[in-house]
Amino acid sequence: MGAESASLGWAAMGTTVACQAAGGASLVPVVICGAGPVGLVLAWELAAWRVPVLLVDRQRLHAQFPRGRAISTRSMEILRQLGLEREVTEISLPRTETAHFFAGPSLTAARFGRIGSSSSGRGGDVLSPVAGLGCPQDRLEALLRRQVGRHPLIDARFGTELVDAEQRGDHVRVRLGTGSTSSTVVWATWLVGADGARSRVRQLAGIQTDALSVSCSNINILIDADLRPVIGDRLSLVYTISNDNVHATVLTVDNKRRWLVNVLLPGDSRIDPTSAWCDRMVCAALGRDDVAFRVVTWSRWEAVAWLASGYREGRMLLVGDAAHVCTPFGGFGMNLGLADAHNLAWKLALCVIGRAGDDIVETYEQERRPIGAVTVAESAERLAAARAEHTSGVTRRGEITPRPSDGLVLGGTYRSAAVHAEDEPLPEGVATYRPEAAPGRRAPHLWLADGRSTLDLFGPWFTLLTGPGYRDPARFPVPEPVHRHRLDRGALAAYGIGDGGAVLVRPDGHVAWRQISR
Repeated sequence: MGAESASLGWAAMGTTVACQAAGGASLVPVVICGAGPVGLVLAWELAAWRVPVLLVDRQRLHAQFPRGRAISTRSMEILRQLGLEREVTEISLPRTETAHFFAGPSLTAARFGRIGSSSSGRGGDVLSPVAGLGCPQDRLEALLRRQVGRHPLIDARFGTELVDAEQRGDHVRVRLGTGSTSSTVVWATWLVGADGARSRVRQLAGIQTDALSVSCSNINILIDADLRPVIGDRLSLVYTISNDNVHATVLTVDNKRRWLVNVLLPGDSRIDPTSAWCDRMVCAALGRDDVAFRVVTWSRWEAVAWLASGYREGRMLLVGDAAHVCTPFGGFGMNLGLADAHNLAWKLALCVIGRAGDDIVETYEQERRPIGAVTVAESAERLAAARAEHTSGVTRRGEITPRPSDGLVLGGTYRSAAVHAEDEPLPEGVATYRPEAAPGRRAPHLWLADGRSTLDLFGPWFTLLTGPGYRDPARFPVPEPVHRHRLDRGALAAYGIGDGGAVLVRPDGHVAWRQISR
């Protein structure tokens, strides 16, 4: 199908971002509530489009307790596109120390199992120019806060919370507070909630959540200890432990002194942890009681899985944990949110600068909520499987069942007005990813002659990848500028086009349209 007939609904209009006064209050294009990794990345991406952003977070300091640690291959691709790959790699754990998963009765048990990670961690190979990393969220968040704080188009206000918001016509009246009796009112064209599972934005928007029937009570125990000599050559990213005294997951925070012992509690547990109880759990996980350690802190939390009934209400939008909550099993949560931000940023930007109508923002929920539903369900299934393995004694015997997720991380397919879909069925599945340049899919990675990846060609605006014989149509389906790059004949098969074919790639790296020439 030619580009002439591939209408994606873009509107070519002016490109000036207007910041006016409304009722004595300032007007900003986008207010983002929540400065975790998802809100920070969204702010950074919007600023790359020259869109001014007001970013607020009630916490003055970044997260101090280590939470998510796994940065997926796809998230690293997003960070690479933002120019942050080197900095994130520098603060992450070496891949050689996080390439395995361990299971056994204890960290020091004679009988145990240990396997390498899935193919998504290989990087620089067939699937991607990068690989996933182990990076404590507190480190990532601190890095992103520093980057955002330096950007002239981002007004970052930490220690400021969203008090109230009310939609009025084409704007949202946002009232912000700093913990005192005073408050500030701003008018926003869009208000985005990146403010976590207890999202104030979601509450104000009146969006409900659909919970899955899965939950698990946990106690996280953060310890300070020199465990490297104890672990020896068993160094892994995750250690699953099961014995008569504890069912736990031991997680490395820095592979030096900080380690997190996550204890799974029985479903009806009413345990109120004491220092002595924490000490017993840590010793049970270690498999010995002669190792010096110090309990730094502990916290109780509930592993749940749910999905918001919608991602948008008028000019209020949800991203990350405000839109969906995964269990920790699979490491999907933060990565799912980063992909939300990557999808939403360019759509908001085109709308704000007047190059597309508001309808483009509607495609955000159409594309991301189905992916969220599948991911949340997969995380719940993995939690149920982990609990069953503890109960059956599989973990205790050191047996490990690989659960790859390349298909889920790299293979999601979008369907919306922002994609000119083809009729052919597309491969789906959680485990396996097959590179495919059909509309809606992530454009495949290929190495170029100059040493770059095809993924390095994508960014603000659109990219047209063509065969040597491609001829531009009289009319194109998206607003200029469109960056053009000619593929050599060896790459045409990977993108499913012939000599005269072309692939139009969106700013988020997903294919919008394809012309096949046999």
